[in-house]
Amino acid sequence: MWIKSFSLILFTFFVFIFSQGQAVASGGDDYSAEDEGALENLDAYGSERERVVDPTYESGKAVYTGRSAPKLSYCVKVGDEIIKVKRKSIKEFKQKSYSDLAKNLYRCDDPNQAIRGSLEKQQFLHVLYYLNKRYKLNLSRA
Repeated sequence: MWIKSFSLILFTFFVFIFSQGQAVASGGDDYSAEDEGALENLDAYGSERERVVDPTYESGKAVYTGRSAPKLSYCVKVGDEIIKVKRKSIKEFKQKSYSDLAKNLYRCDDPNQAIRGSLEKQQFLHVLYYLNKRYKLNLSRA
């Protein structure tokens, strides 16, 4: 008699163990095949988000810092003074147009020469875009 009850208990135990193993192997009730794809992406890229790169900004930054064009020192004409480009000096151009900033960018080493003449057109436009984003000038196109 005790063999029947022991076998019944043993059978119940194995059923319970194997059913728990299936739940763990499949991830439980709230696990799906879509989650498995997401887990593969986490393994490939880590848990951080991928950085969104603005190519125009990066190009302008490279030209401004002298990595992809000749290194120039950038100054801005404020009134009659020519001052090195910094947050305070360029603040006057906030909410103005790109052309206002373009007309007032000069080389610090040669204050009579505008930056426009020192760079190619595309590079110059990228520098303007970079300065707009970097110093949050909110320049308009008009």
